Amino acid sequence: MSDIKNYKYRIYSLKEANQNHHNFTHIVSIGDTNCGDDEHVVGFKGEIYKLKFHDYEFRDDNLEQDRQQKQISKTGDISYKAPKYSHVEEIGDYFKKYIAEDKGDRMFMVHCYAGISRSSAIMIQHLLMTGKSIEETLQIVDIIRPMASPNRLLIEYIDKYLKMDGKLEEAVDKRDLKFSTGLFNSPKFRNFKGDDRK
Repeated sequence: MSDIKNYKYRIYSLKEANQNHHNFTHIVSIGDTNCGDDEHVVGFKGEIYKLKFHDYEFRDDNLEQDRQQKQISKTGDISYKAPKYSHVEEIGDYFKKYIAEDKGDRMFMVHCYAGISRSSAIMIQHLLMTGKSIEETLQIVDIIRPMASPNRLLIEYIDKYLKMDGKLEEAVDKRDLKFSTGLFNSPKFRNFKGDDRK
């Protein structure tokens, strides 16, 4: 279970998605709220499902206070939109259809701008919805995207959506999927080359 080529799933950054999309039949493309078409994959001929929200881990009702504290913007215009539970419900509906129709011949990618936080959380949702255990899901994510650091707000919503009673949140907290673990200094991360199929 340690070879990335054994899996028909990928987590990519926008740049990687544009370079590698020819290998895929389906893409979930996550852009910022105010993004244009240049923040989604260009020229993809398969099925693409687009979501728009920022990589923000606070609910919208906390945005103003957090913005002031961090001085994210001095304009007063709150353009950052946090992920919502409705995003998880929406993509959940899409995944139900995708999983029901998948005969094993599909290649599936999730991308966001960096391919680290939003996309890894949404991939976790997809894998869990295919019937994989939390442990197997996180092992797969670790293999296909060693630098994954799933968005914590999305993980909270996915845990609730899948009725996991906090087990997913707890497992993600324990996994070596965060920047704070020193993963960037590990041989696994330094040697990661992604999917070299062209």
